[in-house]
Amino acid sequence: MIYPSVHIRCFANILENSSFPLALDTYQRGFVWSEEQVSILHDELVAYAHAPTPDVPYYMGTLLLHECAEKRKRFIIDGQQRMTALCLLYQQVVGCFPAGQDLRYSRSSAGAISAALRLLKTTPSSIKPSIFGKIHFTVIIVSDVDMAFSFFDTQNSRGVRLETTDLLKAFHLRAIAQCSGSRPQESQKSLIHGLQDHCAKRWEIMQKETEKRPDGQKDGVDFAPRLFELFLWRARRWQANKRPLPDQARLLDEFQRQTWPAEQGPDTVPLYQSRTNIRARSLALSEQGGMILHGNQITLGMDVEQLPFSLRQPIQQGVGFFLYADKYAKLYQNIFVDQSDRYTYFRRILDELILKNQKYIIEIFQLASLMYVDQFGEESLDEFALRLEFLFGEIRLSHDRIAKETAQKFFSDLQGDELNLLDVITQASHPRQVNIYLKSQAKSCRETYRQDQTPTGSTVKGRYKKAVLKFFGKETTSLAEKEAWVEAEIEKLHAER
Repeated sequence: MIYPSVHIRCFANILENSSFPLALDTYQRGFVWSEEQVSILHDELVAYAHAPTPDVPYYMGTLLLHECAEKRKRFIIDGQQRMTALCLLYQQVVGCFPAGQDLRYSRSSAGAISAALRLLKTTPSSIKPSIFGKIHFTVIIVSDVDMAFSFFDTQNSRGVRLETTDLLKAFHLRAIAQCSGSRPQESQKSLIHGLQDHCAKRWEIMQKETEKRPDGQKDGVDFAPRLFELFLWRARRWQANKRPLPDQARLLDEFQRQTWPAEQGPDTVPLYQSRTNIRARSLALSEQGGMILHGNQITLGMDVEQLPFSLRQPIQQGVGFFLYADKYAKLYQNIFVDQSDRYTYFRRILDELILKNQKYIIEIFQLASLMYVDQFGEESLDEFALRLEFLFGEIRLSHDRIAKETAQKFFSDLQGDELNLLDVITQASHPRQVNIYLKSQAKSCRETYRQDQTPTGSTVKGRYKKAVLKFFGKETTSLAEKEAWVEAEIEKLHAER
């Protein structure tokens, strides 16, 4: 097998250090960046150029190239939008397009390219040519055409491209350096580099927080995109009947542009009142990873699950972003992956019932449970899981095929259009409010269960029904009494408290 080469290269070196120019192959789409996207890149580079520590590279993610010796060109497989935008910016700053590229576009790209050039020409800029030596990419070069298309298909088949979280990581590492503080310059620089190193290590550990497959093996996939797309984005943006789908632009907007500058110093994160925080005003992170709450001076040590954050709170740039991501990656790991005594009955519901359902239902269950634990901890969690599973079971029994839209529609199908379940959880003061809400929704499911005649067997419905009967220890041929079984289990849980 011919393996790809991987290097960290600055924009200037990518163009200069090869006899093959950068080019576009026929399968590539044209340049489609909007003026807003070009403007965002320009503004971020201006901010970077004026940062207190401009020696930190400006990282722009992965650039995937196919080096074709026969045609003597390096074709861009992934990253052409960013490279094109940089070439246009180069033309504006230097006065000519960079050497080492042979990027040719169809007429469909002319409008977007002309608009970008007009925007850059009319936008005041303090960018100097030296900045192009500080813009870095992870450059992956493949020489085999089959491998090139394999990489291309993989990169473009994901709901959220992996480079989105790479860009978020790079932005917030830079934000640590750009935060002004009251310390002396040398002390500030040492602190910044220490914090950047610690946060980068935290991020890398979080990426490896992979889930276990049913066979007990790790899936080996970077966890960061899944965390942000399926859980953090949905937790923050799925409100009322609005369920927007994340793409790269929306994720960058939510977790980059909409984050708040760290105004108290690069090591300090402001806090907001929540279940886990009543009195503390801010949190300080040391270079070694220790954490202290300002206001009541409680040392938290290294247990990120104790961080007094909430899912829908504002996110501070730099350290605040990394701690926020770290907390919810760890919380997810503790609830759904690690085997511990804390969630024994909940994990039984998950393993024996939810995991017998369809993957989109599993994701929605995990999202709601993550938000519940974030709000109330383990209090009445088992009752919550039983009542929520009852509602999801009705979806399984009434649909031969559960698409992503079917699972998402679950929220609007619940009674009460002003709030969805996620809103109910975050606005409730006591878990009883959430469980009363779920119990009130059960009436819409009764008819489906009452009419159940699904044969247990090899079909998806049959396997689910078999799992339900086994869980509740029933030998009947119908799920018509499932609601009564659920209530009996909940009474038993209450009696055992």
